[in-house]
Amino acid sequence: MRFDLRQLSYFVAVAEELNFTRAARRLSVAQQSLSSAVARLESHVGFDLFERSTRTVALTEHGSRWLPYARDLLAVAERCATAAHDISASGDASLRIGLAATAAVEITPRLGGIKWSWRRMTFQQFGEGLGWLRPFERLPWPPIQLRGHGIK
Repeated sequence: MRFDLRQLSYFVAVAEELNFTRAARRLSVAQQSLSSAVARLESHVGFDLFERSTRTVALTEHGSRWLPYARDLLAVAERCATAAHDISASGDASLRIGLAATAAVEITPRLGGIKWSWRRMTFQQFGEGLGWLRPFERLPWPPIQLRGHGIK
């Protein structure tokens, strides 16, 4: 399964707006690009996120259950980028960040002048190493669990 933070942010925006046109406007993207990205995300996760009609958009049960995890991952990515910037601005410091490859594609361009290196690991290895992963009933992937690990 491969998806990126851009697709997650599109999913969250549509979920919050419950309207593809308003979400596209909010994100400053073409509605067709937004719709295509959400459709690709649905294909990647293996279930519909939204019920669509010509006039309404509603979250499916799976979409509602998955939304908190998408928000959590986006928040972690933002904190990661902020920490990298703060460390870069403070001078001689180092930061070790564990990221799944899909997240790293979004985060590393924000790192500016920071020197970084890669260590290959799967999302499963990443989650297990941090103790954040836990099984989630009936979903075809393991979501992250942030509570209880010093992250709010």
